[in-house]
Amino acid sequence: MTAARFNDPFAAAGHRQRRDAGNISQTGAPLELYHKPANQFVAGFIGNPKMNFIPVTCKGVSAAGVEVDYLGQSAVLPVTPRDGMAGKTLTLGIRPEHIQLNGGDIVFTVTPTVIERLGANTVAYALLNGEAENFCAMLPGSVGIRPDVPVATGINAADCHLFDEAGIAFERRVELTEIDMNVINPTAA
Repeated sequence: MTAARFNDPFAAAGHRQRRDAGNISQTGAPLELYHKPANQFVAGFIGNPKMNFIPVTCKGVSAAGVEVDYLGQSAVLPVTPRDGMAGKTLTLGIRPEHIQLNGGDIVFTVTPTVIERLGANTVAYALLNGEAENFCAMLPGSVGIRPDVPVATGINAADCHLFDEAGIAFERRVELTEIDMNVINPTAA
């Protein structure tokens, strides 16, 4: 799935290719693929633990982004809107490390089934809103959670990724930090 060889000029320049069934899905620096994946395949491949995907409904688009509905909650995601999306089922991408306790633009309940204490972080593999989905949250290491006890969590809209019905990413309107930009393109500094 990863084509990064020592004799590959992209690899030598810090670039990676992500392949899906032999096709190149996206080429770029690792942080570029992490922050702005081209599609759901790349988004799910980059990151550890991998990205969570949940279905949402598009309520509409505006200059501010795409408004989605998740279980009666609305949030405007800062992505480049596309016409004809209203009413369609889209996929919300949530990185485990962006989940926070008690709040956010979209809130949900997770019920941990497996908890990994890793020191600085705790990884909870959980049911999302009581459903039999494998959802993963990376939380602070000292968080007081227990298996089979529901926990209120949430995510900020700016941390979300959004994919259309074909799995193509909506372009995120996020500003990468100066550090990220120097890693992505070291010659730009």
